[in-house]
Amino acid sequence: MIRITSKVDGYRRCGVLHPARPTEYPDDRFSAEELAVLQADPLLTVEVEPDRVDARTVGYLDPVGLQEMTVAQLKKLAADMELEVPEKATKKQLIALICKEPVMVDDEAAAGAAE
Repeated sequence: MIRITSKVDGYRRCGVLHPARPTEYPDDRFSAEELAVLQADPLLTVEVEPDRVDARTVGYLDPVGLQEMTVAQLKKLAADMELEVPEKATKKQLIALICKEPVMVDDEAAAGAAE
């Protein structure tokens, strides 16, 4: 998320009218070049914060927890993760395949698991 506040209400830069109050834009609203111009402008205060989607941690699934699942459940999980599964994959192979694939975990969930 990009938050821009102008020191002059109605100031124009990069084709946008910037008000004197903070205005939020998605990360992809401005190109890298435009963002550099905005950040260098002394009449603008530009704050760049990661979107909530980006506030995640990369982790891996626990093989012990996967042991409790059936082969059908593991195949469905692998399909949901968009993994290519060999037709005659064993339970052990499915677990290995799933566990080597990184997954995104909410920071709050990761913090709870660490406690």
